[in-house]
Amino acid sequence: MKNVLVFPASTEIGLEIHRAMFGVKDVMLFGADSIPNQHGAYVYSHYLNELIPFANDIEFLPKLREIVKKYRIDAIFPAHDDVITKIANHAIEIGCKIITS
Repeated sequence: MKNVLVFPASTEIGLEIHRAMFGVKDVMLFGADSIPNQHGAYVYSHYLNELIPFANDIEFLPKLREIVKKYRIDAIFPAHDDVITKIANHAIEIGCKIITS
């Protein structure tokens, strides 16, 4: 089983990733957002109640590393341009694969 985090989960891209990946064998989707009370909480079976700071926040990468370790995330599917830009070059530092084009 591979644990895949979609962040931010409640963007249209995040919801499309959920629709495309929901039910895929050997993949457990996790969703997380930076803003409370988002739609992703109603869509993702494994939605994280803890918020991840915005990509430009100084605490973004440390919090992301903490979540990757805590939930044993194997890969992150970034669902916003700012998140892609921020984490694309930090896969080793974050501790998991980053799924991007």
